[in-house]
Amino acid sequence: MAAPYWPQTPEQFPDVELLLCRILEQLVGPDDVDTVAPDDLQVRKHFLRVVRVGGPNDGITDFAAVEVDAFAPDRGAAIDLAGKSMQLLAGEGPNGRFHRVDGRVLDKVRATRGPVERPWSATRSVRRFTASYEVSARR
Repeated sequence: MAAPYWPQTPEQFPDVELLLCRILEQLVGPDDVDTVAPDDLQVRKHFLRVVRVGGPNDGITDFAAVEVDAFAPDRGAAIDLAGKSMQLLAGEGPNGRFHRVDGRVLDKVRATRGPVERPWSATRSVRRFTASYEVSARR
């Protein structure tokens, strides 16, 4: 897993990518989740990639927009992994889920879009389903 972009001090917003990776390790283990896709996706059973794609803050709370890609060799495995990831991160219903990870707090992880298939490889040897989340975290 990648190191945080910046030191994790209480005065700064937490690195939500890193914290979501830590949560998703419960599902796939530490070698199969990161912020960057590995070169060997074609030979892996599964992989999760966590990417912050934007989001503002109000000086107190960071509202990160995050996408989680679920990769697998076939459609069924990829969509199943995306669904399990969504359940773990956001729970059921529209209110989202609270998480405490490595001494930091994610006030709410809420799914904003369910898994949708996005192309990854021209040969379709790797299937990818992407879900979107809003992650609220205070300093």
